[in-house]
Amino acid sequence: MKRPSVLPPAEDSKRPRLLSASPAVRLKDSGCESKLVCSDTLSVLQCVQKGIPFNIETLTSLYWKNLHDEGTTRLAYGLESNKTVKTLNLKENCITDTSAMILASILENNKTLTELDLSCNKMGEAAAEALSSTLLCNDTLASLRLNHNVIGDTGATILANSLYNNTTLTELSLSNNQITESGISALSQALKVNKSLVSLDLNDNCLGDKGATMLAAALESNETLTKLNLRYTSIGDLGAKNLARALEKNNSLTEINLSCKE
Repeated sequence: MKRPSVLPPAEDSKRPRLLSASPAVRLKDSGCESKLVCSDTLSVLQCVQKGIPFNIETLTSLYWKNLHDEGTTRLAYGLESNKTVKTLNLKENCITDTSAMILASILENNKTLTELDLSCNKMGEAAAEALSSTLLCNDTLASLRLNHNVIGDTGATILANSLYNNTTLTELSLSNNQITESGISALSQALKVNKSLVSLDLNDNCLGDKGATMLAAALESNETLTKLNLRYTSIGDLGAKNLARALEKNNSLTEINLSCKE
C-alpha cells in the first residue's frame, strides 16, 4: 500500500489553532488526561503544533478533540518516538484516511501504546488497510476501536486478514461501519484461527441470518472470545438458533448481545 507523503509542518500562520488564550483554559482544552503541571501540558501542545516528538513521564493517557487531519498528522509525529502514552483517544476529530494512514504508519514501530480509539471519524478502506499493516507489525496494541466510521466490507476484510497473525489485540470494535455478509465472512474465518481476541463489537451492522450463521461456525472452534456484541444486526430466528447451537460447543464465550430494534 502506498502511503501519502507528508510535507514538513507548516509555517506558524498555517498551524491549526490548538491553543486557547489562557494557560488555565489550555490545560482543560488540551484533553491531556494526566496529572501534569500546566507547563508540561503547554509543552505537549507546543510540540504537537510543531509536529515534533514529546516525552513526559507522567503523560500516559491522551484525549483530544477537533484536531482534523492537519492536527492529527502533527500529533502522529509527536508520538513517533514517544515512550509514555499508553492510551490515545481521538474520537470525533473528523479524521479521514489521509491522516489515519500517517498515524498508522508511525504506530507500526510504537512499543508503548496499548489502546487506540478512532471512533466517530470519517475513515474508510484505506485507513483500515493502514491499520491492518500496523497490527501486523505492532506487538503492544491491545485495544482498537473504530466505531462509527465507513470501513465497509472491504475494510473489514482487510482488518480480518491481520487477525490471522496478530497475537496481542484483545479488543476490536467495529460498530456501525456498514459491514454486511462479505465482511462478516472474512471476520468469521479469522476467528477460527485467532488466539488473542477476547472482545468483538459488531453492533449496528447488517449481518442478518447469513452473517450470524457464519459467526456461529466460527464460535464452534474459537477458544478465546468471551464477549460478542451483535446488537442491532438484523439477526432473525434462524441466525439466533444457529448461534445457540454454536454455544453448546463453545467454552469461552460468556456474553453475547442480540438485542434488536423494536
